[in-house]
Amino acid sequence: RVRCRSKLHIIMEEPSSLLSSIISSSNSFECLSSPIATQPPSVVRRKFLKLSLLVHPDKNSHHLAKDAFQQLSTAFETLYDEESQRIHLQEVLSEQAEKVEQKKKEQQSNDKKRKRKQQWKQQKSSKKKAVWKRWEDVVADLSRREQSQRI
Repeated sequence: RVRCRSKLHIIMEEPSSLLSSIISSSNSFECLSSPIATQPPSVVRRKFLKLSLLVHPDKNSHHLAKDAFQQLSTAFETLYDEESQRIHLQEVLSEQAEKVEQKKKEQQSNDKKRKRKQQWKQQKSSKKKAVWKRWEDVVADLSRREQSQRI
């Protein structure tokens, strides 16, 4: 059993998963399997060449190869130019910040709902106790009346 240390080895075993991950990628960094940070054009080119050998329609007969290669080429063009890479990086980081902010809002909303539900349950249980105490008072009152009528 051979241990794989790079993603490339794993990807070579599963070409269809590579193609689907490239097609489903949400940004150019993800498409080239690179970290979301500025990178020199030489690194971008190297990653593109490695992945393009696996994805190119002439080398890969999978039906998704053409679409994946087109998306890979677009990602390469975006990240190879330093100015467009900088702009794309800002867009990706702002999208991530928006997602984090949205998750915080959802969490706060869920916390508020949970808190309201707990308060409602507490009020409901306190009302039951109050009603029960009133019933006890009614029973005690009736028993006092019965005793007073007997005397």
